[in-house]
Amino acid sequence: MTEVEIKNLVEEETGVDITQTNRKQEVIIAKRIYFYIGRMLYGISNARLSRAIKLHHSTCSIHYDRALKWVETRDTAFCAELNKVIGYELISGASYKKYVAEKTENNSKDILELIKAIPEDKRDEAYERIEAMVKGYNMVHGKDKITIIQAYE
Repeated sequence: MTEVEIKNLVEEETGVDITQTNRKQEVIIAKRIYFYIGRMLYGISNARLSRAIKLHHSTCSIHYDRALKWVETRDTAFCAELNKVIGYELISGASYKKYVAEKTENNSKDILELIKAIPEDKRDEAYERIEAMVKGYNMVHGKDKITIIQAYE
């Protein structure tokens, strides 16, 4: 995905023009989602991301760093919008391990029942999606980068 495609996706999903130069909360959240997706998921440089929405590249760093903090602290408003834009819940690191422990404790039978309930013709697709999510959850911030294509390899 290019920076322009990411911009269009974020604007379409959030209903916010991210080229606006105001400090409204919805604009800030949308900009941080844009920078987060561009940097974290696609490895696009600050300069390219900033140029696409006519901002100075240092602004990208600020938005990206704060987006990381919001993801880490599970900021409700930000994570809800981010999840809406990227289409799946993003949980990372220790938060993911805690989440899995809570969800699977005494629920392993339920998980097996869910897996068994997947229609035969959808199991390959489900396997690929689960594998991609597991790879994403095991990423280390600042060390690993992943794209949608890499997740399926």
